[in-house]
Amino acid sequence: MVLIEPIVLIIAIIAVCLLLHSAKHVIINAIMGIIILSLANFIFHIGIKYSAWVILMCVIGGMPGAILVIILHILGIAF
Repeated sequence: MVLIEPIVLIIAIIAVCLLLHSAKHVIINAIMGIIILSLANFIFHIGIKYSAWVILMCVIGGMPGAILVIILHILGIAF
């Protein structure tokens, strides 16, 4: 269980590097990732704790990273 979070983080980093090329898009995507996670936690009371791995996933992975964190949490795999 402990190794899945760094692996998911690495996959998200690679995906972001391939999909986004400019710093402006990366910053906007990072902000949107944090907003999506915060709104999901607030509206649906998912209960995801804001650990360093979760924040990194949302900042580096952006929107897809936040959605992945939510899905993995709901499935009980990580976070």
